[in-house]
Amino acid sequence: MKRLPLLLLLGSFIASPCLVADTAAVKPDLFKEAKTALAARQFDAALDLYERAIIEHPEIPDRCWAAQQAIANTLAVKGDLAEAAKAAHIALDCAPTSQAFDESVHLAAKILSALDKDVTRANQLLAFQQTGPVNGAVNPMEAIGYPSQPDREKALEKMREQAGDNAAASRLRAYTFLLAGKPREALAQFADAFHRARSPASLQTAALELASTGLRALRGHRGDQAKAAQFIQFGPNGSDGKPKTEDDPGDPFEGLLPAFPAGGEGGLAGLSTEDVGTLRRLRDGVRLYVGDPWVRPELRRDASIVMQQTTEALDDWGAPGQKDWYLQLVYGTDIRSLLDTSIVAVQAAARSRALHLAEVTALWKDIDAHYAALGTQPPASISAARKQFDATMTALCRLQAPPAPEKPLAKPMTF
Repeated sequence: MKRLPLLLLLGSFIASPCLVADTAAVKPDLFKEAKTALAARQFDAALDLYERAIIEHPEIPDRCWAAQQAIANTLAVKGDLAEAAKAAHIALDCAPTSQAFDESVHLAAKILSALDKDVTRANQLLAFQQTGPVNGAVNPMEAIGYPSQPDREKALEKMREQAGDNAAASRLRAYTFLLAGKPREALAQFADAFHRARSPASLQTAALELASTGLRALRGHRGDQAKAAQFIQFGPNGSDGKPKTEDDPGDPFEGLLPAFPAGGEGGLAGLSTEDVGTLRRLRDGVRLYVGDPWVRPELRRDASIVMQQTTEALDDWGAPGQKDWYLQLVYGTDIRSLLDTSIVAVQAAARSRALHLAEVTALWKDIDAHYAALGTQPPASISAARKQFDATMTALCRLQAPPAPEKPLAKPMTF
């Protein structure tokens, strides 16, 4: 009888909806309406529509970046070049891909040249993308600053409060900070998302955005993105795993992140003491079901999912004994669904809230050695998880290509 309340709570936790907004509710006609208004030179109407696209759905990075880029361009066409440059600064920060960032660099350079009626600052921006702050290079966007947007900030603050406490929620908060012109706060949230990430998809997204979007927005360039990607792949000791050798990438996050709460305190989600206590009791309770071989397999699987969700919410991957506990499940269960969840969790536990994957690589070496010693092939679930982890490492490798050189502007642009 004592298990009944836990079972009810378990079921409600699995069924509870994510607090992140439903992307199916997006109204795609806002862009069409804005373009129609722009074609009629109704600039303020177009700006309002693009702003609505951002405020109503800040959880869709591609859409928000496109709207922000359009705001900067509309302001430029309207003739308000000073505000256009500030809007372009936000477009640079919130660009979700390297290609989008390059497009924002080009637009910002055009706006600067039109504002100055001179190409000096525009070409400084283009050159800064190759070198970063070396040899006296400066980022002219730092002097431009960000626009004042109290209505947007109010809406985004409400979204942050409602976002939730998983990796997706931290990612959402990161983009809302970028859209508000606060890249330092955004980087902290990208790191928080990486701490929490457990599923292969969320881990890959968190790794790529931490290496690229988060650092790029704060630094204003992607010239040393390769070193950040190498750090996330291999950790501070580089690919050879040895300290103080030439391949050590250095910690790109040193001095850029706040002091995070200790593991198990909820990370940057702002959980109350009461919420933290409830999550801990739930996690500890469902653990009894996960580890009990007499419990029905489907209940053990569901309990495992809830246990991982609560661990993610608490930001408690890497707690003492956690990795070994999950590894025993991986090696000891023949329940396919439980193995599927456990192999995901053991990787998160091995990472232990570090901002790199070195310990996950070491874990996979141990798993390979385990099955080699048995003289057997690992189960399909484990092989699939290994492929997913390798895909993340490959994606990080792709980030290491240097940005293409930008051709300087020869004359000021017009809108």
